[in-house]
Amino acid sequence: MAVNLETEADELMVAVQIDLDKTVTKEVCEAVYETASLLPEEKTDLKLNYECKTRRNVIMSVIANSVSLERLYFIIRSSIMGAISGVFTFSIISLLQVTNFLELVFLGIVAFIVSLVASRVLDKPVVRFCNLIILYLKRHDRVKNFILQRF
Repeated sequence: MAVNLETEADELMVAVQIDLDKTVTKEVCEAVYETASLLPEEKTDLKLNYECKTRRNVIMSVIANSVSLERLYFIIRSSIMGAISGVFTFSIISLLQVTNFLELVFLGIVAFIVSLVASRVLDKPVVRFCNLIILYLKRHDRVKNFILQRF
């Protein structure tokens, strides 16, 4: 039961569910109602095959869009974690003036762990920020496609 509550409250899952539900409801359900409204003699193999292909294509499109959305979330979240690590590492190096290689390696590991913890502690604001970026990218397909192809 606790897993369901976490999934229901997770903003990332809500964003994906809204997108999936909107597309499936619009495309698949409309096709089902159109087929159901046909007279029995109008339900030919050709029409049924067409409806089957249409539904399959819509579902595959929904899955492809979902995968694309998940990739964007991953890229954005990874960038945020990198920025957190970079700022933390830069500030520690600047304050302590660390130049020893082994200390820098240790600092890099600590910075990564700090970015993971910060990412989890600040999960809701990070997801909101990701949603804002995703909304922006939905309006700018060239930028979105560039990010998905290059990263």
